[in-house]
Amino acid sequence: MGRRSSGAVIKAFRQEVHDSFLPVTRDLVLNGPEFDDAVVQTMTYGRDGVRYRLFLDTAEMTISTSVELETGSGRLVAELDGLVAVSGIASAGDVRHAARTVHDLRTTLRAQAALVRRLDPLLRRPDGSTAESMFRGVGAKEWSG
Repeated sequence: MGRRSSGAVIKAFRQEVHDSFLPVTRDLVLNGPEFDDAVVQTMTYGRDGVRYRLFLDTAEMTISTSVELETGSGRLVAELDGLVAVSGIASAGDVRHAARTVHDLRTTLRAQAALVRRLDPLLRRPDGSTAESMFRGVGAKEWSG
């Protein structure tokens, strides 16, 4: 991969995330995006105690999505891959990550947006225990406070 491809992906990240997640954010009434590029480019969407944080890894040219769930004592953080696997939506290996070209970036973001669309209702069930058990089932990191 040449510098030209990675440079184009880096420049396109923000707009491509916005375009790929716009239908999902409208349908699920998610807030965002919040953009941050202090260390790594990230875009964050969320509401009511659930956040989706997309990361562009410029060394590997991949996209990762972490999911955060607010709990009574803090928050749980897990990767989208594990959560879609434990929920039965898809296997972890089916989650796309490639972002070596703008086409890869766009395809990956649209695929991950489709997974978020299917996962989000499972994380918002009224009792909340299903979501927390899913996070714990994939070994989510736990942050208190």
